[in-house]
Amino acid sequence: MASSTTSVITHQRRVNLAKITRGEVETIPKITHIAFGSGGVDENGQPIQPLETQTALNNEVARYGQLAAVKTFLNKGKDGDVEFTFQFDDEF
Repeated sequence: MASSTTSVITHQRRVNLAKITRGEVETIPKITHIAFGSGGVDENGQPIQPLETQTALNNEVARYGQLAAVKTFLNKGKDGDVEFTFQFDDEF
């Protein structure tokens, strides 16, 4: 997931990837969780550009781990019987 106007790999994640690539550390924290929020759009309903320095979402609803990437979307609804699948690729 390369940086764009609606997605970014966080600075901390890129630092961790660089450390393991150059052999400074043997392991980096695994991504084991995800966060969901409801503040990813502006007053016109357009996605807000995330920042690589973010450590939290704009309006988190639930958090489940260290923030590694942010992706903003247009407003979406979700029915109780609907499943979402998200896929992110680490890039630095």
